[in-house]
Amino acid sequence: MGLKLISIQAPLSDLSKETENINQKIAEAQAKNQALAQQSQYLTSQAYLERQVRLKLNYKNPDEEAVQIYRLPIASKSTENIEDSIFSKISDWFKNLTH
Repeated sequence: MGLKLISIQAPLSDLSKETENINQKIAEAQAKNQALAQQSQYLTSQAYLERQVRLKLNYKNPDEEAVQIYRLPIASKSTENIEDSIFSKISDWFKNLTH
């Protein structure tokens, strides 16, 4: 009887380890499933739809103002010239606002 218990002990230990491994995989799958459910919920939300419309269709609300920012070609001008140009354009813009 003692030999029988010893011979059964090794397979039981292996089954126990395999059960723990399977339980860990189940927990990982449930966590991934929950994350996917949250992502799915966000992708069907109004906030996501509004963000995509703003990004892809350049939508703005009627009470918002749009601002366009242009990049100056840096390779053809020195940094000082670019800064002077930017400051002069900003000062001109403020002068036009006051008139």
